[in-house]
Order: sequence, then C-alpha cells, then structure tokens
Amino acid sequence: MKHEPPLAKPTEQQLRWQDMELGMFCHFGINTFCDQEWGDGSDSPERFHPTALDAVQWIRTALDEPMELDHAVLMEDIRYGERIREYSLEAMLDGQWVELVRGSAVGHKKIDRFAPVRTDRIRLNVLDSAAVPKIRSMSVYCVSGGGRNK
Repeated sequence: MKHEPPLAKPTEQQLRWQDMELGMFCHFGINTFCDQEWGDGSDSPERFHPTALDAVQWIRTALDEPMELDHAVLMEDIRYGERIREYSLEAMLDGQWVELVRGSAVGHKKIDRFAPVRTDRIRLNVLDSAAVPKIRSMSVYCVSGGGRNK
C-alpha cells in the first residue's frame, strides 16, 4: 500500500490573506507595450509612449465599492535610485481626505500598517523626493480579516 503524504493545511496568516478577497498590483511600463512579462533591457525606450493613461481610473475600478483596508505596500523602481523622501497615504472618509499613514524612504518595498478604514478611494501623496519618483507598484489590503464582504 502506497503511503500518501498528509495534505498541507494553510496557516492562520494564509487564511487571513485569502479572506481579504481583493488585492491589486499595478505594473505598467515598457513591458506592457512589448507584450512581455520580463524584459532584458534591449527594448527601445521609444516604444513606451502612453497616450491616454488614466491611472486614477484603475484605482476607481479596483475599489468599485467600499472595502476595508489596513495595509499598503509601496515599491519604487530602485534601478533609478531611492527617490521618495517623504509621503502620505490618504483615504476618502465622509467626503474628506484623511491621512492614514505618513512615511519616508520607500525604497525597494515599504509595508505600512494603519488602523482599519472602509473606503472606496485612496491616494498616495509624494511630499518630498530627490527626483521624479518612479513608483513600481502600490497595493492595498485588509489583513485583519475585514475584506470586501464584511
């Protein structure tokens, strides 16, 4: 008789992650225009030419209904250096922009935790930078278990 290994069971943290029900990563760069996931640096920069980019629409689409959030992950494209010196993340609450977190030095990856809020709009404000910031990705989550349907 063949012995079957036990099935893997998710950890409590993995269960909370699954319960979030929504996560969003926005990666937009030259690879988008070259129809490839990974580039090797040989594509001409002139191929990157967005003519009707509406990143705000992406966020509106992602948060098409209010959801609870308590974490944000920011990443800079550090191939150009760490440029962000100070930033804030805000959410629209009762018709007003409210600061959730203020930070500095995003670098490769910065994870911010804040008190849970329920919102359908968020925004990143770069308050100080060494040069024009190169945001690689920004994602928001509810790790505490609130999610979309709670």
